[in-house]
Amino acid sequence: VVMKDGPVQVVNDTRVVDELWVDVTRVVLKGEDGDDDDENEAEAESESGDDSSPDDGEHDGGEDDGDHHGGREVVVFDPDRDNGGAPRTFDLLTLTNTAVLLNTLPVPVGTYDEAKVTISGARAHIEGTPAADLVTLVLDGEGDGGPDEFEFDLEPPVTVDASGVTIAQVDFVPVVTLDGTDLVLSHDGSSDESGECEGEAELEHEGTITSVSADHNTIELDGFQFPVDVSMVDGKDALAVGQVVEVEGHLDAAAGVFVATEVEVEDGDEH
Repeated sequence: VVMKDGPVQVVNDTRVVDELWVDVTRVVLKGEDGDDDDENEAEAESESGDDSSPDDGEHDGGEDDGDHHGGREVVVFDPDRDNGGAPRTFDLLTLTNTAVLLNTLPVPVGTYDEAKVTISGARAHIEGTPAADLVTLVLDGEGDGGPDEFEFDLEPPVTVDASGVTIAQVDFVPVVTLDGTDLVLSHDGSSDESGECEGEAELEHEGTITSVSADHNTIELDGFQFPVDVSMVDGKDALAVGQVVEVEGHLDAAAGVFVATEVEVEDGDEH
């Protein structure tokens, strides 16, 4: 599951928003209404050797919330389960050309046509103001869970089968509206490109290097499922275990590898 951003739209205000930080606390995929989801899930579990009931709500990955208004809901990001209890926090405006990887995990076989993202807080920086001055935004999501829940139609729908890797992309196109003295965050669902990501997904990810291959062509990062191919990165020989790095590149889902085009060490040294 990855998240990207479209250009911010500012309404009723001439000021320019140049940073938009969000705290993501939950991401749910909702399945299409259909009668064969349980059959497909049972088949996938049978092939994997899992004898548990497909309706027991337990999976080695996404938590199945059961049937909701005709469609299954699966939790694909939960901070307690996936991020040590902390929300995933990032600046949406840095994700126009790349996406951030929220999680990689197995989910029940099926087709998913909607995503729900819960945000516990959001802050904006206004161009020309001190760097530390962030304005707290009022949340205006449209989900059933309240103003902190934002809904996204997945077009094309995300199809998960019993083998292979599928990338679900949530494209958050932020709209910041001046309402009295408040800045309100909503999103433009008519302009986003949420849905199954076909081909290569341009991503960025930050983590600590846990291993480096003998030829320095591959590194592994803590909490990151895929090995990172750094063979095309200048200065790769200087990468070492224990460094905190941000990698940019694309996920080759078919090969199961992240191909890096740039690696930046946290201290500012860029390769």
